[in-house]
Amino acid sequence: MQRNNILRVFMFLCSMFLLTLGCKQGKNENNQDFSISLRISRDPATLNPIKNSGTVENDISQYLFLPLADYDPYTLELVPVLIAALPSGVRIDTGRWSGTVRFDCLIREEAVWDDGSPVTGYDYLFTIKAIKHPDIMANPALKSIFQVMRDVEISEDDPKRFFIYVESSYFTAKELALIVPVYPEYLYDPGKALRQYDLENAELTADKTSITPQDSLVRAFVDRFNHMDCGRVLANGSNAYELAEWQTNQHVILQRKPDWWGNKLHHSPYFEAQPTRIIFKVIPDPNTALLALKSDQLDILDQVDGHSFAKFKEEDASKGSFSFDTPGRLVYYFVGINNHAPLLKDKNVRKALAHLMDVDLFIKNFEMGNGIRLQSPVLPLRSYYHAGLKPIMNDPVKAKSYLKKAGWADSDKDGVLDKFLDGRKTDLKLRILIPGNDLSKNLALMLQQNCREVGIGIEIITKDPKLIPQDVASRNFDLYPTGVQLGLYPEDFYQSWHSSNDFPGGSNRFGFNHPKADQLLERLRETPEPEKTKQLMKEFQQIIYDEQPLIFLYVPTNNIVYNQRLQVKTSIKAPGFFVNTIRTKAKNQ
Repeated sequence: MQRNNILRVFMFLCSMFLLTLGCKQGKNENNQDFSISLRISRDPATLNPIKNSGTVENDISQYLFLPLADYDPYTLELVPVLIAALPSGVRIDTGRWSGTVRFDCLIREEAVWDDGSPVTGYDYLFTIKAIKHPDIMANPALKSIFQVMRDVEISEDDPKRFFIYVESSYFTAKELALIVPVYPEYLYDPGKALRQYDLENAELTADKTSITPQDSLVRAFVDRFNHMDCGRVLANGSNAYELAEWQTNQHVILQRKPDWWGNKLHHSPYFEAQPTRIIFKVIPDPNTALLALKSDQLDILDQVDGHSFAKFKEEDASKGSFSFDTPGRLVYYFVGINNHAPLLKDKNVRKALAHLMDVDLFIKNFEMGNGIRLQSPVLPLRSYYHAGLKPIMNDPVKAKSYLKKAGWADSDKDGVLDKFLDGRKTDLKLRILIPGNDLSKNLALMLQQNCREVGIGIEIITKDPKLIPQDVASRNFDLYPTGVQLGLYPEDFYQSWHSSNDFPGGSNRFGFNHPKADQLLERLRETPEPEKTKQLMKEFQQIIYDEQPLIFLYVPTNNIVYNQRLQVKTSIKAPGFFVNTIRTKAKNQ
């Protein structure tokens, strides 16, 4: 679900390329004017990753900001980016930071900001303070995760050397410490306001009765950072590209920096910057996007639906104008259920709905058979995937039995089930919110038809994709088909499934509450042993399977089409390709 997170089919790992980039391959060879145009489905909310880490926002901001380390998109191994080498965790058992793991980091000597000043530990510390400050409107899931980060200490001898302390019980402590975009303190906090407090100071909020000059300085910073301009006018990091133009609902253009420090390093895809410009065009409708690709308005397009992909590939077979690829995706699709809705609180109703979704037929008809069934929020590649959970099949008879068990019957013979709730006769009629794309429409229509046959009414409500998240956050929905994009790091299901995050606007978006699941999630955060983790994760998946808080659908492939003049290396890592590494083919290729 969120953060980072929820975000790619693991079964395809065996077919992925190993990264073999030598110095010559990593060198930025395209010095001529070379631009790449690609699609985004909506206008980004902001280019401030701390505020919003949605898919569209991440797809753009990844070319503006760099983390300390990240997963190589081709080897899928954690590799250093801003830091010179990956740190080993040192367990601290005594003193002030007893109960933590310390990671000793050193920023690369080459790493500098756009003004030529060095990237240092103070920039990293500023970033963490901005996330944790109680008044900064950061992504709630991000704030929650970083509660386990205890401190960051900067070396007195070398500001590029610093030490990160994370609670040792947190099972993804290293990933938490290293995979966060680092902000330039000199640009975002030129007055160094956040140096006025340390990470353990939870009292520095806007509610203080006595405001000191230092507090006023911090208040001014908070107001600037929370303002919409911070992430639109100001969107600068240490990566190869900078924001050149943003026309609302039209496009976002990134320009390659002329003298980027990463040009000196050629051993990683993170230090490539092939195109001089990257143009993200806002095209909400996928069919319109496909037409734009065919007419050379786009250079590359991902997530093409299975039917269109197969048809387009057949049409282009004799021309050879395009290349086609189908890497896996770290994504799964599901129908979100509002577990707090009066008609959906009973798990028997949710189980009935699961038996009214013909997932196999949907994959066959709309994904051309390319999809892997899923029964829980864990993808099949994970070692802790519960392979013993059987797919829930389309079964109207079983659905009727669950509805009868929940007390629903057609008492007035009008074709719609009903029962008394709070003293009033209530029909079993549900609303499903969809963004209007073909996939969601087809899914909603299938569910509507199957539900009608057993006496459940389904009203399909099409809304602007930008408005649906607010409806979901405020629990103003019954059903919502959507997907989760996951990362390569181990998932922290606490964010999306623990009851402490179940509130309007919280990261437990669909209102799942289960005491035993809460206990398992708490134990998982404190369990570093792989075998114990597997056991706990399988118990958690069994509970999810039994409760059916969502209707789990399938893991799709990423159908990518691009102009044949381009040299593209695809990856299981989202979004499936990395524009900074795309080259034009030599004329004789």
